[in-house]
Amino acid sequence: MAQHDYNIANQTAPTFRADLNLLLDAIVSNNSGTTAPSTTFANMFWYDTTAEVMKQRNEANSAWVTLDFTSTGSLTQTQAEDATSTVFGSVSGQRLFQAIAEQAIGVGQDWKNVVGSRVANTSYQNTTGRTIMVLIRYRDGNDAEFQISSNNSGWLTVQSGNNNEDGNMSAIIPDSYYYRITANMGDRTWVELR
Repeated sequence: MAQHDYNIANQTAPTFRADLNLLLDAIVSNNSGTTAPSTTFANMFWYDTTAEVMKQRNEANSAWVTLDFTSTGSLTQTQAEDATSTVFGSVSGQRLFQAIAEQAIGVGQDWKNVVGSRVANTSYQNTTGRTIMVLIRYRDGNDAEFQISSNNSGWLTVQSGNNNEDGNMSAIIPDSYYYRITANMGDRTWVELR
């Protein structure tokens, strides 16, 4: 464990040599110690021997950022369970699965029959906080178009159906996006995975 202020002052040769050796010890040990070095520099490394984690000073030299180069090579239990952790590096399998499951389409979602609350030529917004899937089965579509929009004004047609044909239309709708069908249809089924 060695830390240094990285300042070699004017001094006699033996004192210079001793100071230089202390500085080199600090470099090769990544400024390791139980407390942070008193003199800091932007992007400086410090191995915190108490927490057993590698830290690096941020570019503004205003805070330490944990890099997760631990002596055990893995996250601490606290780090693995902390959803707001600023530790960079590996994550636990449990935390990774949780993060993916929170956004994966179909996980924790069910198909809902919304035909009674959906009509053509009306826009609907996905306000679920997650991506959803919309599936429409129709009969006798009159040139129907399935459209999506990020702002409810500029529309992108993602599917279209021909006059007097039966068919299906489906689309993945990101959170906060709008969606609509632009023509009247005969009998239809409208379900959403939400």
